[in-house]
Amino acid sequence: MSDSKEAIGIITQARMTSTRLPGKVFKEIQGKPLLAYHLDRLRMTGFMVIIATTTNSTDDCICEYAEKHRIPYFRGSESNVLSRYYGAASAFHVNPVVRVTSDCPLIDPQLIRSSIKQYLQMNDPDLYMSNGIERTFARGFDFEIFPLKPWRKLLTMPGGIGFGTCYSLYLEKQIREN
Repeated sequence: MSDSKEAIGIITQARMTSTRLPGKVFKEIQGKPLLAYHLDRLRMTGFMVIIATTTNSTDDCICEYAEKHRIPYFRGSESNVLSRYYGAASAFHVNPVVRVTSDCPLIDPQLIRSSIKQYLQMNDPDLYMSNGIERTFARGFDFEIFPLKPWRKLLTMPGGIGFGTCYSLYLEKQIREN
């Protein structure tokens, strides 16, 4: 599934410049930022958790938070989410990747942990797994698990992938066709 130096890990994207609710990751509930709730729950899985943020100076506070709480982070393109995730996975030798977004403060660590166990038991190097394709869980519990191999292909395709930032749709399609 991956080379001996790689291990499964969770990468969450976080940025301050959300168009719908700027700064939402640091909005507080009972004196605690939403990002803290999110990361605490992800850490309960027992797997490495990495924040993928942007090189935009508005996201410096996310990096400062990560450093303060000893959470690995990666900075990449604000406009190319795929390259940001891929960069984070490559920098921290994560393969396969569990992809989540930081606007899910109530994400279920047990659901992620049991899905990772199922994913690894299937021992399929091209497996794409998601609980969001056929919606059976409420929004905010979504995650995907997949290998880096299709990401590499996407990043080298001339003219982009044609799915905009919805590269998960493309990955799902590619994996099902191959």
